[in-house]
Amino acid sequence: MYPPYEATQVLRCFLTDDPMNQYSGVTEAVVKVKYQVQGSAHRLEMHLARNKDIATKQPTNQHVSENISYYEEQISLAKSPVGPNDINLATVAEEEALSYFKKHGCASTPHLLLSDCFKVDKSIDDLAMEGGYAAFMIMTKIPGNTMRTREFWALARHKRDTVRAAFKTALIDVWNHHVYPRDTGLRNIMWDDAQEKCYIVDFEDYEVVNFEDAEAEWNDQIYSDWEISEAWGEAFRNGPWNPSKRSLEATEGAALNSSDQLSDGTKSDSSRTSPRSSLAAESKASTASKRSSITTESKSSDTSSQSSQSTDATDSQLMNPPKESPDAA
Repeated sequence: MYPPYEATQVLRCFLTDDPMNQYSGVTEAVVKVKYQVQGSAHRLEMHLARNKDIATKQPTNQHVSENISYYEEQISLAKSPVGPNDINLATVAEEEALSYFKKHGCASTPHLLLSDCFKVDKSIDDLAMEGGYAAFMIMTKIPGNTMRTREFWALARHKRDTVRAAFKTALIDVWNHHVYPRDTGLRNIMWDDAQEKCYIVDFEDYEVVNFEDAEAEWNDQIYSDWEISEAWGEAFRNGPWNPSKRSLEATEGAALNSSDQLSDGTKSDSSRTSPRSSLAAESKASTASKRSSITTESKSSDTSSQSSQSTDATDSQLMNPPKESPDAA
């Protein structure tokens, strides 16, 4: 996670009054609250010290000079309260995506209803950054529920195939709205069993795309990226991260104890990457040259259908990973 550091709470809310008739048809919604918290800048400070040391030996190295400026800025974001203009880029990205989905009527995602930003009160949380930001995003509540790993793999094979088909339809719909999610996993799929429909949620990390034929971009490896392929399920059932597997092996006197297996499983699981994860390794300079809002990127592709609409495009830093990944406390 990159600074400014955040804590997140997701709450369900209900409409009690709508005097201006702004929310026709909406009776309940979801509010995601993301507020700035204190975090460790230790690793950032290590990177800064290393680059300063290099600079004493290579004073004309422009790349090192840029690194120093970058890490100084990141340390400031980690240690100091920031206002609405400096909130975490992941929060900016999600707000832009949800707003875009609403404007263009994406049927497979939540839509942004309202957003605002306030100052953090220290009483919110012991780790809260007093004077920092608290961003509120109120979005439509989509039907269905997040399907847990055990629940999905407990379904009959024909039912899992139904879920996969609905997921493919939903994801291609999202691609057609110029968003390619990079935070993949079953946790970000909502399943409405009554309608046999999937929804995609959580758009803090995505790539802006403009596919001529989104369906042609599909390949079945994507099911594994989202943890719903049969091969992934087989690995889960037989792997050390399966709680039932751990219990069985402990009973049988397995060489590794359950805590060792959990540690190995977590490491193995977190090492999985999506086909496009290498994009996150782009240099800062390369990324900066490609920054734009979701509205800006898609403007050219939507011109024919939106010629009479004003485009509220704003430049924003959708993706800006540091050269090395600092950790929050």
